[in-house]
Amino acid sequence: MAIVFAIFTTILGYIAVVDFKTRKINNSWSLFNIFFSITLFIFLPQHYIIGYKHFLIPAFIFAVGFILYLIKIAGAGDVKFLSTFLLVLPYEFQLLFVNKLIVTTIVFAVTIMFIKIAFQFRAFINAILSRNLQALKSVILGSKFAYSPVLFFNLLLVIWESGII
Repeated sequence: MAIVFAIFTTILGYIAVVDFKTRKINNSWSLFNIFFSITLFIFLPQHYIIGYKHFLIPAFIFAVGFILYLIKIAGAGDVKFLSTFLLVLPYEFQLLFVNKLIVTTIVFAVTIMFIKIAFQFRAFINAILSRNLQALKSVILGSKFAYSPVLFFNLLLVIWESGII
């Protein structure tokens, strides 16, 4: 099992670097996740049991992610990749991963927000003093951030906490 996590952590590290540089996750990585999970179901049936439970959390994340995509909070590639990524995780790690992912996402988003405010502090103060909500939103939110580095960091936390490797 440790070798599976080591392989996938390496692959996710590569995807995180590419996503950070290009701000895009290629659809082929989601397809890779699906094929990798099918392979795991076949060759590691003791850890990957085919049943509705294994697909509940990925389906829920896909549905919530689709709503977040519609209201322009999440990217389509991020939603597809996260949903299919969860298929690669054994069921007993999926909920732990999602719970940690919520906290990790909040920490990353708040940290990035404070960094943006620090670098644009004058614009931030001017927006507050002039009560210009659009300018304030631009300074605080700015652009979207790459999400696969958050997934990578989160996977490392789950591996470390679970003592897998």
